[in-house]
Amino acid sequence: MKDVLFEIEHDIFCTRRLAEDVYYERVTVLQKPWMFRRLYGFRDGKLLSNLVMSPGSTLEEYHQEVIGVDLPVEVWCTEDETGERVEPEPPRDRATGDAEEEE
Repeated sequence: MKDVLFEIEHDIFCTRRLAEDVYYERVTVLQKPWMFRRLYGFRDGKLLSNLVMSPGSTLEEYHQEVIGVDLPVEVWCTEDETGERVEPEPPRDRATGDAEEEE
């Protein structure tokens, strides 16, 4: 890992990119619960794991994923940084419920 994390609250960090959006660009306002989060796991000062956290989940729910980790860190990030875009569902035909085909 070659980026900087910013501590925004005790034991909660954010990525440089999110910090820029909040403090420099002023386009984002942080609020709980934050939907876009990652869980970083460090051991011996090195990044061991990097997982996307589900919206509304807690650090405690990831106890299996942090086995062998010295320091689990919740990191708030931008939607792009989660790598999981939420795509809108295609329009559905009212009669059948099937997805409409694009022309």
